[in-house]
Amino acid sequence: IELALIRARLASGEEPDYDPDSLAKYLTANEFCVYDGQIKRYIGEIMAYQGDLREAQYWLEQAAAAHRKNKMRFHLAGDNVIRSTVCLRLDDSRAAREYMICAIDIFRECGADDCGADEWVEKYEKELATHF
Repeated sequence: IELALIRARLASGEEPDYDPDSLAKYLTANEFCVYDGQIKRYIGEIMAYQGDLREAQYWLEQAAAAHRKNKMRFHLAGDNVIRSTVCLRLDDSRAAREYMICAIDIFRECGADDCGADEWVEKYEKELATHF
């Protein structure tokens, strides 16, 4: 929750008081594999908000690996959306497009368009059309 709070404050333009070097402590404190990928994603997003895009890429890859390992496909799709955004900021539009297409495909596989969450697919299809 502390990581989510830091992330939310950064997203809203605040400058929260935290030590970026201590973010990994949340991984060692985590006792539940179900949170492993989410913690790594939050660290990646925090790094992206701070402008450290290479470090963000590292953590987002770790998040995706954890979500694949734990068979958390919906979260993996979210990881790919964020990875796409980071790639756009790094001017790698080809990789950004691939991540976005992968995210849309996974959302569909998860049944997002059949369970009332089809707005995820629609939203990212619009982004794909807009940016690529």
